[in-house]
Amino acid sequence: MLWSAADLNRTRIKFRVGNQKMYDLLCDIYRTALTTVADDGNEPRQSTASEERETWTVAQVATAAGLSERTVRLDAQQEHLKGTKAGRTWVFTRDAALDYIEGRKS
Repeated sequence: MLWSAADLNRTRIKFRVGNQKMYDLLCDIYRTALTTVADDGNEPRQSTASEERETWTVAQVATAAGLSERTVRLDAQQEHLKGTKAGRTWVFTRDAALDYIEGRKS
């Protein structure tokens, strides 16, 4: 409710360019507003079926890692996440995506 009352989505969009820390914080708040914690208190995560796919997109890696798509794209550009760029679209192998996600957790 606070998300809507404060119109934080508009603020989040405004900070897409310029202030990376503010943008990441607002993305975290956005995800939290849309996510519910499981009954046993564990954090929600991608199902194991998603981990079996051969290629991952920026959106899939971002969701699984709990990051913004922008962060994943920047990490791919800086080669922290190995991938292939076809035109404007990044594609990652399953192994590269899972290694990246695991590395971000530690």
